[in-house]
Amino acid sequence: MDVDKSELFGEFEDSNESGLSAYHNKDDLVPGLVLTASLSGGFFKHQQKDEPDLSVEEKENLAADLLKNKPAVFVQRFGKYLAEEQLEYFEELRSDNYELEFFLRQARQEQCRFITGNKVKNRRYRAMQKMLNRNDEHFSEAAMKARNPLLHEQLVGKFMTKEEKEEQERPDMSNCSLTNIILEHMDLNKERDEKKRLKDVEDEEEFDTDDESEGDEEGDEEGLGGQEGGREFLKQQFVKAAYQSFLDGKDEGVDYKTIDTDEALDDLDAEQRDAEERYFDDSDNDE
Repeated sequence: MDVDKSELFGEFEDSNESGLSAYHNKDDLVPGLVLTASLSGGFFKHQQKDEPDLSVEEKENLAADLLKNKPAVFVQRFGKYLAEEQLEYFEELRSDNYELEFFLRQARQEQCRFITGNKVKNRRYRAMQKMLNRNDEHFSEAAMKARNPLLHEQLVGKFMTKEEKEEQERPDMSNCSLTNIILEHMDLNKERDEKKRLKDVEDEEEFDTDDESEGDEEGDEEGLGGQEGGREFLKQQFVKAAYQSFLDGKDEGVDYKTIDTDEALDDLDAEQRDAEERYFDDSDNDE
């Protein structure tokens, strides 16, 4: 069960004070600790199949008992759901309690992975936004098609007219050097070969699937592609899949290590404000 940590301990994160200094004494943390545990997906006790689910009150009682009598077990089961301020409650208890110290360290490592994972997702998303804003070639239709030719064919290519396909497959003659023309032909041939290879792999994987259900799925796609707005909808689905592939770290040739560690991507709002300030400064100068 996934739990929104902001709902569980957001009240603690809004405090301007850090650590236990925000409370008169550490016992002030107890109600919040018990509540966080009772609303989490942590383990409370073994139950038989026919037993009803534990109520929130029952979970609160079990959590309170563990917190009072077995703090190490409490942290083992619920530590990953606790905020740092809540974990500090156990600092005074861990003296000579190696088990509690171990689970505290484990909980903090889990928190670190959670925060780092969110940062990476946000940085990739913001990097993608910047690439889209500057019309980066990585997200051109030709590049997205080259990375996933089979999906492009399923969602876009098979609904194109003969003229549209001929136009798309015609080499770009804007740069008419012999080298560029040869490279363009090589890219087209590579794309066709890759599409055929992926199609063969897909056919092998689906060899044992139910023909009727497969036919229904194909029929749904065919019907949607023939409807007004259907082609555009399917094209949007292809583009969304390309975006998700980038966010998932699957696109070859992307320096994800640089993106994932780029702290400048943590605050695009500041960058937007700078751009606006430059714009108004330039406007003032023009006047």
